[in-house]
Amino acid sequence: MQEVKTAAAILIALMLLLPGCGLTLTSERPPYEDLTAGEQGAVNIILSELKALDKLVSARSRALFKKTIDLSPVVDRDRIHVSFKGRFLALNVGDGVIHVATWENLTDEQRAGVAKNFKTTAAKAKLWYEKMFYRILAVSNGVKQWFFNINSPGKAFGSFSIFNMEVHPMRTAMGYFTAAGRKSEIWTFSSAACKNVLAQGEKRFGHMFTMAQSNSKPRFPKAKTYMNENTEAFYEASDPTESIYFICQWMAIGRDETESFDEELKWLYSKLK
Repeated sequence: MQEVKTAAAILIALMLLLPGCGLTLTSERPPYEDLTAGEQGAVNIILSELKALDKLVSARSRALFKKTIDLSPVVDRDRIHVSFKGRFLALNVGDGVIHVATWENLTDEQRAGVAKNFKTTAAKAKLWYEKMFYRILAVSNGVKQWFFNINSPGKAFGSFSIFNMEVHPMRTAMGYFTAAGRKSEIWTFSSAACKNVLAQGEKRFGHMFTMAQSNSKPRFPKAKTYMNENTEAFYEASDPTESIYFICQWMAIGRDETESFDEELKWLYSKLK
């Protein structure tokens, strides 16, 4: 119960804080035509992933639940928000918009931090970042919109901690890539890209993701407490070290634990209907 109350309190705080921190959730989102070429390119990639996800999740919803639950309204290029700056991650709060930070809108310090965490060149870090954010995180955020549509954002945040609001859609995203015939591509990439990230962050963050933490009830209590107590800094992330580390852990958990795409959808539906 305390975890639920904390998640709800953090959601309210974030909705109050975000507009003043370089991320406008509604009125100041520019239309596609006003985006830079790089931003438009990011939107095009994200939209292609959301369209493919929407097609499969709609079909499986009809088969599993006898009704269509799609990704409305985010399968729309003007509902993909990439033009904000100053943030590395953006919490999707159920406002009917997908928020994804683009490589070109990161600061020089943030881009250097990403390359350092990946332990690779700036050119390769850009390619890895774009695949991780424009494809894998885009699908994960699309799954969030799906379970917002099962009931409501309030129900979702009332049922899951902030940590689980990232873990569960990532698990489902990994199941999706398998169902879509892309397991080899995505799983191999995410494991390789995260190898050095996880190694570098082990001393600082590894104690939050031990087997004992995984087997705790509730699971990963130290990681959940850390995210709850550092949410604003975590999403702003001028130094992306902790954010990149947590993303890589979410993907690792997703690869290790995902069941079939159908099973992941059925479990989410049972929690949120």
